[in-house]
Amino acid sequence: MELIQAKIAEVKNLDLVYAYSIDSIFGNDNNKYVGLRIVFDKNKTLSLDYRNKYFSDFVKKVIDRYKKEKDKRKIVLLGDLAQRLVNDSSFDIEYNTKLDGVQKEEIPYFECDANNIKQNLNFLKEAMKIIILAYKKYETLQIDSIEGYGHRYFVDYSIGNAHKKMPIVIYEDEEGKIFFKVMRIGNLNVDIKGKIESDGGKVDVSWQNAYEDIQGSIHYDALDKSVERQMNSLLVPIYYDDSEDTLLEEDAEIIKFYFDMCGFEVPSNILKTSDNSFLLAEEDVSKEEDDQVLFTNVGAKMITNPDEVRIKYRLKNGFSKYNNQINVTLDEDTLEVTLKKMTIDDDNYLLMEKVRTNNSGKDYSYYVYEVDGEVDLTKPFNYKRSYKVTEKATTLEKVKQYVYKHKGGKE
Repeated sequence: MELIQAKIAEVKNLDLVYAYSIDSIFGNDNNKYVGLRIVFDKNKTLSLDYRNKYFSDFVKKVIDRYKKEKDKRKIVLLGDLAQRLVNDSSFDIEYNTKLDGVQKEEIPYFECDANNIKQNLNFLKEAMKIIILAYKKYETLQIDSIEGYGHRYFVDYSIGNAHKKMPIVIYEDEEGKIFFKVMRIGNLNVDIKGKIESDGGKVDVSWQNAYEDIQGSIHYDALDKSVERQMNSLLVPIYYDDSEDTLLEEDAEIIKFYFDMCGFEVPSNILKTSDNSFLLAEEDVSKEEDDQVLFTNVGAKMITNPDEVRIKYRLKNGFSKYNNQINVTLDEDTLEVTLKKMTIDDDNYLLMEKVRTNNSGKDYSYYVYEVDGEVDLTKPFNYKRSYKVTEKATTLEKVKQYVYKHKGGKE
């Protein structure tokens, strides 16, 4: 007996039955297939989709246990498919169909950008300012930029009219956590290690030196509207700030502009983390009974610069029970959008990449916007028309050829 067969055989004491389509969160197309996820026996979960050879055995087992237990315990049936499954003992499966313009490969024009690191550079710049000022008591300090490639970066900063550079190592692990290391600040040798963790509308930056006598953190949580920046030396506070930047009318305008362009709803809670950088979040909670909660959590991050825009929008459905003793993510879908400038024969365009990540992996799609003249992407702009690249595009040149054909010109 295989391990998955043994797990199916153990199914009993159902708490939740969730039948889902993989594309159920952002799904407004027909590219769907069905899976089944359950919470059972207080602290166990099991999830399979129709591609697994034991999926039919799993479905039969769940239906059988539900019929035996439904009158004796409260079982949550989440979604229309779950209702159909237990009532009709079956549901239809929609097999994958090819969608024009959706591909598994990324255009190198975007691929080399270290997207996750770039989306968090503003938070790292803020940490660098706190760290440098802890070691160097400058009256004024401006972090101008953090630029580099691979793991090797430089922090460019200004002290009045004097410009300086500081080397920093930045890298990302497989879970999306970003780590950084600073060995020298000016003429001082230091050994500071830190990390950046992001989850929807929440960002945490933490660091400490090798001897742990200096440590600090930055915390942003849009859902709770909480901000905290701190640094301690030998556990004695040397810096603390919980002030929140004022969200201006033009900030709300640019957020709505890009979210409308991407087809996103604007979450109700917004934190401005720096000029042209925002965290957004919203959570909808419904209680079936006092001991079980269903929730939908939306978290987003948006950064605009004159030449590019980056948005990461994450939607998560979850279930908790027994005062958070059971916490299960039922669905999680992420859409990352990058908008960059592109020139073809002296004509100006914007190229948008959408990267969607869910249980079925990553999909890439590309969109072209025709604009008049030079545009500043930190402000709303007009575009003449937009369209999706419906042919496979492996390079920027392929995109340009597609645009050229779309205009009716020659390749």
